Amino acid sequence: MAALVLEDLTMSFGALEVIKDISLDVKSGERHAIIGPNGAGKTTLFNLITGWLKPKRGRILLDGQSIAGMSPRRLSYRGLARSFQRNTLFEGLTVEENLRLACQAHRRAKYDPARDRTAYKDILEKAHVAAETMALGDSLGKPVDELAYGQKRQLEVGIALCADPKILLLDEPAAGTSPGERTQLISLIGDLPRNVTVVLVEHDMDVVFEVSDRITVLDYGRLLATGRPEEIRESDAVREAYLGKSGA
Repeated sequence: MAALVLEDLTMSFGALEVIKDISLDVKSGERHAIIGPNGAGKTTLFNLITGWLKPKRGRILLDGQSIAGMSPRRLSYRGLARSFQRNTLFEGLTVEENLRLACQAHRRAKYDPARDRTAYKDILEKAHVAAETMALGDSLGKPVDELAYGQKRQLEVGIALCADPKILLLDEPAAGTSPGERTQLISLIGDLPRNVTVVLVEHDMDVVFEVSDRITVLDYGRLLATGRPEEIRESDAVREAYLGKSGA
């Protein structure tokens, strides 16, 4: 079953079409990477899926229901969560505080700032689960500005997990990480439960080919190819457009 379906999706800025008639399905539980050269339309596609942009035409279906044009907040309640390429963390707060605020933001019940934080035990427990999932359980009390960069990337994913997503969109999760940090992040993403569908935009081909069940390649806003990692590696069109003549 497809968790996410794009049908003839098109987006333009003035006369410039940046997404052109893209049709794509992402299967439930899949790890699906979207790659392409700079300017291929990857970030625009993410912005369309997550409600930051409204398509010119076409449909976006989440579990069979049309979501095109819905606000990011409504989509978060529908089970769609996203991390961003640039850190959006509260640097002066601790890991636990960042996660707790993220969990609170996705709780429909009214928040009373006058109540002691221990009154929200379920939120704290959820924050701790997210921390453990992203290997940050030992850093809950540490201020974010004292974390290594790779840990900050892990925290970004943990914050997205606080939304209890059905579909998790990761925008270059490994950007700026060291080889060791990248290896750990690949492992953590790979270990996420399969009831969470993962779609990622990523330039690091080691991450893409290690994590992905399928890969979609964009080129100048058009869908160039979709297939299993070995199929993408062997595609002459993909090598010429993105991976280079010698492959990845």
